[in-house]
Amino acid sequence: MKLLNKNYINAIFFLIANIVLLFFIQFELVLLLLIYEVIAILFVKKYFENKLRDKQKSKDIPNNGSIEKEITLDFFDQYSSAVFVLRKDFTIYTQNLSCKSIYGEQKDKDILSIIRDYDFIVQFEKFKKNNSYSVFNWSKPLPTRKYFKTEIFEISKFYIVIVTDITFDKIKEEQQGDNLTSLTHELKTPLSVIIGYLETVDLNNLSIQENQNYLDIINAKTFQIRDLIDQTLKLAEIESLSIQKISNDLHLLLEKSLENYSILFKKKGIQLHIDIEASREIFFDFTANDFDFILNNLLSNALKYTPTGKNVYVTTKKLNNKISIMIKDEGIGISQNDLHKITTKFFRADQSRNSETGGHGLGLAIVDKLLSKNGHKLEFSSSLGEGSTFKIDLLLS
Repeated sequence: MKLLNKNYINAIFFLIANIVLLFFIQFELVLLLLIYEVIAILFVKKYFENKLRDKQKSKDIPNNGSIEKEITLDFFDQYSSAVFVLRKDFTIYTQNLSCKSIYGEQKDKDILSIIRDYDFIVQFEKFKKNNSYSVFNWSKPLPTRKYFKTEIFEISKFYIVIVTDITFDKIKEEQQGDNLTSLTHELKTPLSVIIGYLETVDLNNLSIQENQNYLDIINAKTFQIRDLIDQTLKLAEIESLSIQKISNDLHLLLEKSLENYSILFKKKGIQLHIDIEASREIFFDFTANDFDFILNNLLSNALKYTPTGKNVYVTTKKLNNKISIMIKDEGIGISQNDLHKITTKFFRADQSRNSETGGHGLGLAIVDKLLSKNGHKLEFSSSLGEGSTFKIDLLLS
C-alpha cells in the first residue's frame, strides 16, 4: 500500500528545510555582522600604523602631531558616522566632517559635556575604567526616540569614538522580530494539523479511503505552508534586492491573467465584465514576472470574496502619462476600521480571518511593495457588505 509516496515525503522534507532556513537566517546575519566589525577594527588599526610609519619617514612633515592629525582627518572624513578623536584625558582633539555637522565644532571639550545622555555616560565611564575596546548601544529619547551605536578603541595616543545613528536599523530589526513572531503564529495551525493527521494515519486499521483523505489534508496543509514561506521570502527579496526592470506589454499581461481566471469566475457563478481596450499598445517598465503576481493576487481576492451571482469588473483608463487598472468586486467588502491596515504584513480583516478562504495576510503587502518599489501606486476603497475596488496607477515613460 503506497500511501506515503515520494511526493508526500518530498513535500514534508521541503517544508522542514524551509522552516529551518527562515529561523536560522537571522542568526547567520548576526554572525556575519560580528565578523565584519572585527575585520573593520583590524583594518582601521593597520591603516593608521602604515600611514603613520610612511609619514614619519617623510622629510616633508617634521611635526609628529600634525602627521597624526592629518592621517586621522584623511581617514575619518570618509565616514558618514560622527567620529571624535580624543586625547588621553578624553578631551576632543579633532572631529570628522560628519561629527562637526551633527554636534558642531567642539575642540578641547570633554566628550561627556557634548553627549550628555544617561546611557552614553554610563557606558563611557565603564570604558574609562576598563580602557579596552568597547561597543555599546544607547538611545536618545527627546525630542523623538533615536538609537545609536558607539565604538571606542585606542590608536596610537588617541581614543577613537565612532557614533552611528542606527534608528532605521533598530526599527527594521523590531519589525523583523514582529514578522518572525507573526510567521511563527501562522505556521502553528497548519503544522498542528499535519502532526495530528500524521499521528492518525494507520495503514493497518483504517481503510485505504480514510488514510487517503488524511494524506490529502496533510498534502494541502504542506502546500499552504510552502505558499506562506514563498510569500515571506518574496517580501524579503523585494526589501533587499535592487530593481532590474524590463519592458512589459500591459494588454498582453492583462489578457493572460484574465484568460486564466475567467474559467474560475464562471465555475463559481460570478459574472466577469472586462473592458481593457485602453491598455492596447501600452508598454511600461517593471521587474520581471512581478506584475503577473500583482494581477493574479487582485483577481484571486476578487474571486475569493465575491459570492455566487455577483459581478466583478476589470477596466482600464488612460490619462496623459498614466494608465489605471481597476478591479471592482461586489464581495463582502472591508470595514473602514480595517481598510488602512490591509497592506500591513500578516494583517487580515476579521471576515477573511474567520473563513476558510482567508490567506496569510501577505498578498496585498507584496502587491503594495512591488508597485511602490517600481515607482507606481496602489489605491483602494471598500464598503462592508458592498464590495471593494483596487486601482493600480502605472506611470508611463
